[in-house]
Amino acid sequence: MSLAYSATIDRYVKENHLPVWVEYIAAGTHGCRVFHDHQFSEIAIVLQGEALHLGLDQSEKIRAGDVLVIHTDTIHAYDQTGNFELLNIVYDNNRLPLPFMDEKELPLLRTFLPKQSEQKKKNRKEEPVLRFDSLKPVLSLKHAVLEEIRNLSFRLNEEIQSQRPGVALLSLSLFMQIIALLARQDNNLPQEARSSFLISDAIDFLNRNYHHVINVDDLAAIVHMSRRSFFRHFRKATSYCPLAYLRNIRIRQATELLIKTELTLEQIASDCGLHNSNYLCRVFRKETGKSPMQFRKQR
Repeated sequence: MSLAYSATIDRYVKENHLPVWVEYIAAGTHGCRVFHDHQFSEIAIVLQGEALHLGLDQSEKIRAGDVLVIHTDTIHAYDQTGNFELLNIVYDNNRLPLPFMDEKELPLLRTFLPKQSEQKKKNRKEEPVLRFDSLKPVLSLKHAVLEEIRNLSFRLNEEIQSQRPGVALLSLSLFMQIIALLARQDNNLPQEARSSFLISDAIDFLNRNYHHVINVDDLAAIVHMSRRSFFRHFRKATSYCPLAYLRNIRIRQATELLIKTELTLEQIASDCGLHNSNYLCRVFRKETGKSPMQFRKQR
């Protein structure tokens, strides 16, 4: 086996530019058994199909949703790539000055972005050898998350290519969104951190669907918790029970409509999921000490 090439970040990124790049490889276009290494890190995300990920003397079957992390000096290749669609996010970790505010809650961050001292120690060797230690996927993404990662990556690629003012800042922001979203999928997350993410999903659902009929069983099902467990984690995260939190969202939205529109109370109640104008008046007075009409007159 011979090494076809050894790539550096300069293959993708100009000097003094943000050392991040997105490489999309369409199905049916990826070469087979092209062994190579690179002097940068790479997150490889299988968008469609399957292939063999090859090391020196072993291989691993990979398929849609799998995420590989390949760091400096790792020799690898792919085989059986007929329907294989791949997205590579290329970056030079040593040139990215990044904070690690969430590394305790998201331990997988260190897999994507090892400390420089850790990577140097990992890559130190007495003589050149063919080696491979990133054969298996670190994650296997569900379809919805895979689509979100795909969309964010294409946005990142578009931003990098645009070279508009602020491109480095916005590109770095998108890159970190991708990294954080991937790290959240770690099955080894501490249970408390995993529960917090799930509660965040429930809160996001409430903010987008407050005008619909929602009950606690629906919310618990969305985040795959029992009713009792969901209630406990939600109260711990927000200091409110779920329906009280929902009511606060609805009152906040009703307040906005009272200030910014001339809609009737019946229309506002309907738009905010508050059943009718009588119920709106009752809960609005309870929360604010004023009736909706008194509030509107004093705006």
